[in-house]
Parts: sequence; structure tokens; C-alpha cells
Amino acid sequence: MTEKWLWKILMVPACLILILGVIGTFYPYLYIDFYLEQTLNLSFEALSTTSQGLARLLEVIFRANGLGMTMSGILGIFVILFAFRKGEK
Repeated sequence: MTEKWLWKILMVPACLILILGVIGTFYPYLYIDFYLEQTLNLSFEALSTTSQGLARLLEVIFRANGLGMTMSGILGIFVILFAFRKGEK
């Protein structure tokens, strides 16, 4: 009985990873602002006015991280939906 519900429980973190990855891909400034405030007490706008190259590099890195999380979420969902259930409806 528990095996029939296990794939539904595992679907929750996979969907959360997908959602956070999509946010990171299309709106990375949310994450960049958080990390800059926590480490340097600096906003992304202030960083982009002083060092445009560093701001662009951070944007590319965080977008790539978001894309990786998106792909991991999609892979996790497909594994849980098709391979983990073993043909169960």
C-alpha cells in the first residue's frame, strides 16, 4: 500500500526543484540579490553600476544554475512518473 503512494510523495520535491529552476532561469536577480545582500551587503544594481563585467558574469552563472535545476526537475519528474511506477496507473 505504501508503495502506491511513494511516487506521489517523491513528486513534491521534484516539482519544487523544477519551479525553483524556472525562477532561477528567467529571473536570476532574485537569487543574486539574496546572495549579494548576505555576503557583501550590496545590491545587484549597485554592483552593476560599479562592475558591469562581474554583474554580467553573476547573471550568466545564476541563469546556468537555474537551467540545470530545471533540467534536473524535468528528469526527476519523468523518472518518477514512468520508471519508478513500473506501469502502475
